[in-house]
Amino acid sequence: MADFPVRQDESGNWIIDGGEKGIVEIYTSLEDVHSAISHEEEIIIFGGSEIYKLFLDDPRSEIRLSEIHGDYEGDTYFPEFENLYEEVSREPKEGYDVVWHKRKL
Repeated sequence: MADFPVRQDESGNWIIDGGEKGIVEIYTSLEDVHSAISHEEEIIIFGGSEIYKLFLDDPRSEIRLSEIHGDYEGDTYFPEFENLYEEVSREPKEGYDVVWHKRKL
């Protein structure tokens, strides 16, 4: 496992420098995320369910969802989003599909 340098910026947010793999910024509040990003930047949200819910109302958001083939038991699910988003493409893979959803206008 690679050992990437971790530091805090002047606002106290954590930064992980992945070198050629890029920079990862970690925020601990929704307000910090919105103040730090521009409209041109791509951000990727890694949830849990409650974290995903925070971003579903953002009109700029897209969802890239892996749909695993099969039925599995679990106690946590991706939040309901179909009323706000529409499927725009689907890429079949072995055992799952990568599905892109864009916010409905």
